[in-house]
Amino acid sequence: MKAKSIIFLSIGILLVLLNVLTDITVVREHSEDVAYNIGTFIGSHLIGFVGIILLVIAIRQIRKENKRKQIISDNEIENIGKE
Repeated sequence: MKAKSIIFLSIGILLVLLNVLTDITVVREHSEDVAYNIGTFIGSHLIGFVGIILLVIAIRQIRKENKRKQIISDNEIENIGKE
């Protein structure tokens, strides 16, 4: 489970950075082809959106795993006094 969240986190960060770099490149180019600019804008933001979704999924998985570990730890502490 931890490997899955690490993979999602790294891919999400990579896609968001790719989105930012693509936006910077498009702003610097000032191409006259409007269809190209619109397509690049939509494509880069779609990539960024997928990256953000992957980041949210990874953060939820990490929180769920930490919560599960905390519950297990709390149960072990409660069982110490019962023995």
